Amino acid sequence: MRPSRRAGTAAVVLALVLTSVALGPAAAGPDPSTTCDGMPTVQAAGRRLCTHGGDGLPQGSITTLSRATLVPKAPCPGNGVKGRRVRVFYGYPEGTPDRYSTLRDDIQFAVRTADANLDGQTQDVEGQHYRFWCDTDVVPTIRAVRLKAIGDDGAYSVLDVIDSLVHQRGLHLGDRNFTDGRFAYVVFVDHLVGVSAPPGQATFFSDDEPDPALNLNNDTSQLRYAMVTLGFSTLNEAHLFQHEVGHTMGAVQLSAPHTSGAAHCFDAEDIMCYDDGGRYFSDGGTLLDVCPKMPDGQDPWDCGGDDWYAVDPSGGNYLTDHWNVADSGWLSWAR
Repeated sequence: MRPSRRAGTAAVVLALVLTSVALGPAAAGPDPSTTCDGMPTVQAAGRRLCTHGGDGLPQGSITTLSRATLVPKAPCPGNGVKGRRVRVFYGYPEGTPDRYSTLRDDIQFAVRTADANLDGQTQDVEGQHYRFWCDTDVVPTIRAVRLKAIGDDGAYSVLDVIDSLVHQRGLHLGDRNFTDGRFAYVVFVDHLVGVSAPPGQATFFSDDEPDPALNLNNDTSQLRYAMVTLGFSTLNEAHLFQHEVGHTMGAVQLSAPHTSGAAHCFDAEDIMCYDDGGRYFSDGGTLLDVCPKMPDGQDPWDCGGDDWYAVDPSGGNYLTDHWNVADSGWLSWAR
């Protein structure tokens, strides 16, 4: 185990548009929202949360994939349901039609592609996989969930998704609330064409503590949510899925060597990197074209393995004594 070095004060960052909606009490656990490192804040889930704008599509929008027809089924580690899991939903705002049966296969292909790309980060050996919720122990389970309606402002954000999941019963959207800290909840949201909504948004804990037993990004007493807007190619949606789930697992820490200063990085082509207007970019920095494309046409998950993800970081690597997403309990090696 790498040495523990608790960050001075941790913050929760939500990849969302600034708003002041209150979402009610969250699951019990330590309150990490003591500082926001100069970023805007909102009150949500009874906590002061840090914010930045929603995430966009990858540069050079992905439209083809050389092995599109050969993407393997994502595995379901263990029995498919126990322990920490990434739970995938199809979401439709109230007042819009439920198109789950039409879009389910496209969402399945997107999450399979994302999982194959994660596996492919470790060349020539079996790589890591997402710990998907699989209630049949065969393929990731995708459930339909009704969300709160699009408001008169014509905007939708991850706050609306969180509010919908946290208050399913109270808002008369469903018969159960989704507030289990074992899960990273990811909702593919339909019917946002013409709505002011980002392609993707997610929660994120700014905590670079290396010990998985101590890091807030690995703490099941916390809650984590993400949204991916439907309507793009399934390959772009796979990219967005990896990006937003990456945030829920702790990418990219503000102390990382190539941090943007706003939970992203500046290695061009990396799934977590783009010009987000963070401190690095506002100070005149530019994207560095240093990342090779993955063989399948997708983008790498931490180009160089030195900012937020490396399965075996060597001495001197930042990830030897800072949070490494490869240690996340929501990832595993294939069974």
